[in-house]
Amino acid sequence: MFKIKSEKETKVLLAEYCLTSGLGKYPWHKLQVGQSFHIPRNQMSREDYRPTPPRKLVEKGYKVKTKTKVDDNGVIGTLVYRIA
Repeated sequence: MFKIKSEKETKVLLAEYCLTSGLGKYPWHKLQVGQSFHIPRNQMSREDYRPTPPRKLVEKGYKVKTKTKVDDNGVIGTLVYRIA
């Protein structure tokens, strides 16, 4: 038996789906302009890897910059920060 979801339940489910499916493993949708996140080098596929936001966000003007940095715990990796 299938349960019919209300409009509100459907919106919540779609929002959760968009944040976890098909958009990668990074918190692109949660990142506000001026905020950043750090990716430790040991979690990257290549030393020179630079993640890119999903195409749909880029089409809406979403922009990030990346920089190799050491975080507060002394872990080297890539800092990704949103500029637009």
